[in-house]
Amino acid sequence: MSSNLTLERLVKKYDRQRVGLSIASLSRQVEHSFKEFMRRTLPFGTRKFQNVIFCGMGGSALGADFIRTVYEPWLPVPIHMVSDYHLPAFANKNSLVILCSYSGTTEEILSCFKEARLRRLPSVTITAGGALARMARRAYTPLFQFTPTYNPSGQPRIGTGYLMASFYIALRKTILTKGGFEHLSNVVTKIKPQASTAYAFAQKVFGKSLVIIGADFLRANAHIFSNQLNESAKTFAPFFLLPELDHHLLEGMGSLRSARRHWAIVFLDSGAYEPSIKKRVRSTRHVFERQGFATHRISFSGTRVQQAFSALSFGGFASYYLALLQHRDPSLIPWVDFLKKRLAH
Repeated sequence: MSSNLTLERLVKKYDRQRVGLSIASLSRQVEHSFKEFMRRTLPFGTRKFQNVIFCGMGGSALGADFIRTVYEPWLPVPIHMVSDYHLPAFANKNSLVILCSYSGTTEEILSCFKEARLRRLPSVTITAGGALARMARRAYTPLFQFTPTYNPSGQPRIGTGYLMASFYIALRKTILTKGGFEHLSNVVTKIKPQASTAYAFAQKVFGKSLVIIGADFLRANAHIFSNQLNESAKTFAPFFLLPELDHHLLEGMGSLRSARRHWAIVFLDSGAYEPSIKKRVRSTRHVFERQGFATHRISFSGTRVQQAFSALSFGGFASYYLALLQHRDPSLIPWVDFLKKRLAH
């Protein structure tokens, strides 16, 4: 039986929510958001914000983390990420608060929205609907409510294109108004889905827990890949960042001994890394291999934005294929759902 035929049967049996189609539609999600929101005006005029505070949880925070990391060299003010119930004490009238919940029902973000209104902070809301959209309408605050046409799975972590594009557009209309950066709308037309390379990778690491390592402009990709592996592939996959991990992780991993055969170390690498990071990738990989771990190096071509977008496609497909190889439905999150039900009582 050919591997393609086997994969087709796995998709038919375990992907009833069309997660694969959602991953393949990443570029369409971005393009759809641009059509919906790029002509939208925000009521801030020429206001000069001193910082941006982004509030989002889990899959709803991935797109903003991606944009913040990839476009970091061109950001004139800092972006502070909040994954909690409360806004930071420094938030004031010169802060732009961006609240994001794919479902519009995330209790932490609803709490942050209420705080933003109580403290009269300028804000923008990003959501597909729910209570968050209703609250934004009642408060007459800017609302980017997207219609997730190209995310038939309904999973926030697979709808990253909508969330990243909406966040990017909000920044373009407020703080990211000039600079020689590559526009997201231009990037998506140049990127091909990384399905075939991701499937080959999934076959190599099937059955192992993974450590994802990223650096520089691929830091967010390491975070996103880890999230998707844990949630979609049901594969334990923490992520660490260079150069920070070199100051502690090597000793901890070295103590695993007999468990080493159950782990694989995955480096998100790039020819665009600065020389010191390139050297650390090579040297750190050598140490892990000397400790007895299998290692894998994943790299992409193009500009930094193009590489990061390719890595995003790769991670989505790799986690999807790992779920199928384990005969698991990538859309189901039984333990997360169990926890939510318990918290509701």
